[in-house]
Amino acid sequence: PVNGACLTSGFGPRGTRVHAGVDYQSRPAGMVHAAGAGAVLEAGWRDDFGNYVLLDHGSGVFTRYAHLVSLTPDTRVGARLPFG
Repeated sequence: PVNGACLTSGFGPRGTRVHAGVDYQSRPAGMVHAAGAGAVLEAGWRDDFGNYVLLDHGSGVFTRYAHLVSLTPDTRVGARLPFG
């Protein structure tokens, strides 16, 4: 989802908990690319995710992008984002 990024944490056990996603790090921060076209269900700030976006790709498939430096103005609830 990010050019030149490194995997920093995989899916699975993390201490006594389960990490339910994968984490990538890019320095300097890079543009995040959507895994597929979809509609923005949520976009904003949460204490556990920081800036984040939740995309609905249809057919029960969702992706969440979290720990983002910022969100672009076109990333708002209801917006349709293309693949990439």
